[in-house]
Amino acid sequence: MTAVKMSFLGIAGGVFCAVLFFYFKPEPEPFRIGYVGSISGKYAAMGTSARNGALLAAEQINENGGVLGRPLELVIMDDGGDPSRTLEVFQALYDQGINIIIGPFTTACATRILPFVNQQGILTIGPATAGENLAAQDDFFIKLFPSTKIFGQKIGELAVHMGLSKMAIITDHRNKTFGDTMVQGFRPIFETEGRTVTGLVEYFSSNSTSHADLAEIALNGSPDGVFIISSPIDTALLSQNMKRLEPDLQLFTAPWAVATQLIENGGKAVEGLRFYAPYISESKAPEYQVFTRIYQNRFSEPNTHVSIFNYEAVKFLAKGLENAASEAPSDVKAALLGLDRFQGLQTVFRLDRNGDAGRPVFLHHIKDRKFTPLPQLTE
Repeated sequence: MTAVKMSFLGIAGGVFCAVLFFYFKPEPEPFRIGYVGSISGKYAAMGTSARNGALLAAEQINENGGVLGRPLELVIMDDGGDPSRTLEVFQALYDQGINIIIGPFTTACATRILPFVNQQGILTIGPATAGENLAAQDDFFIKLFPSTKIFGQKIGELAVHMGLSKMAIITDHRNKTFGDTMVQGFRPIFETEGRTVTGLVEYFSSNSTSHADLAEIALNGSPDGVFIISSPIDTALLSQNMKRLEPDLQLFTAPWAVATQLIENGGKAVEGLRFYAPYISESKAPEYQVFTRIYQNRFSEPNTHVSIFNYEAVKFLAKGLENAASEAPSDVKAALLGLDRFQGLQTVFRLDRNGDAGRPVFLHHIKDRKFTPLPQLTE
C-alpha cells in the first residue's frame, strides 16, 4: 500500500471517528437537584404554582446550555404539606445521592427537616419559608424569604398608624411556627398606649373547620381590626363570615394568604384587606414583566409570589453551582454566600453570613379584585 493511500485512509478514518463521536458522544451528566413541595393536599394550589416557577427556571437554564455545559434536572417530590411526610421525602432524596434540595413549602415542614439536613450536610434552599426559627443560624438551610417576625411587626405598625385600638388574631396551627413568630412580632408593637389584643384564636384547619364559629369567637371582644394568619381559602372564608357580622371591620393578612384563591373565594369581603409582601404585585421591572408573560403562556395561569420566589431560587442555585464548579454542598453554600449581589425578578438581594436573604417588603391592599400596592408608611 502506497504512502498516499495510507494517508488517505488515515484521514478518512479520522473523519469517520469524528462523525461517530459527534453523533454518539455521551450526554453530559446532569446536576440532579431535589425539589420538595406541597403539590397535593390543603396547600396544593400554591404548592403547584411554586413548583411551576421552579420548573420554568430549570427549563430556561437548560435551553441556554445548562450549568457549566450540564443540564439541570429537578427531581420533584410531593410532601402533601405534611411535616412527617417531608422528612420521608428528604430521606428518600438523600438515599438517591441527592444532597442539594430546594424546598419545602411551609415553615412547619422546614422546621421538621432542619435537624436532618444539618446532620447530613444537605444544602437546602427555602424559597418561601418565613419562620423566624429558620433564620440567624450558620447551617445548611438557605432562607430566601424574609422572616415572619418582620411581617408581624409591620402589621402592628400599620394598625397603630390607622388608629386602631383593639385587634383580634386568628392563626392556623397547621403552620404553627409561622403563625407564632408572626404574632410575636405583632403584639409588642401594637400592645402599647392602651391598645389591646382582644383575642388570639388558634385553630387547626381541616375539612370540618367552622369558619362561622371562628369568626364569632374572634369578634367577641368587639375588635376594630382582625389579623388573619392562614391559607388563601381559609382567609377568604373567615373574612366573609366576619364581614357579614361587622361590615366595617378592618382586615389584615399574612403573605401566606396572597393568591388568586383569596380574591376568588373572598369576593367583596376581602376588598380593602391589607398585607405586606416582599414583592410588588404590579411591578414594572422588565425582568418581571417577561417572567409574567412567559409563565402565563407556559402554565395558562397567572404567576404568584411563590412562583416568583421558586423561580429565583433555581436561578440563584444555578449561579452558585457555576461559581463553585462543584456539587459538594459546602462548596455551593460558600459560593452562594460569596455572591456580592443577585438580581431577582424585581429587586436585588444578597445573603448575610448566616444564609438569610435581606429583602424589602411592600404594603398592599385588595382593590377592585386586584392586589394593589399602597404608599409605604414612611412616605
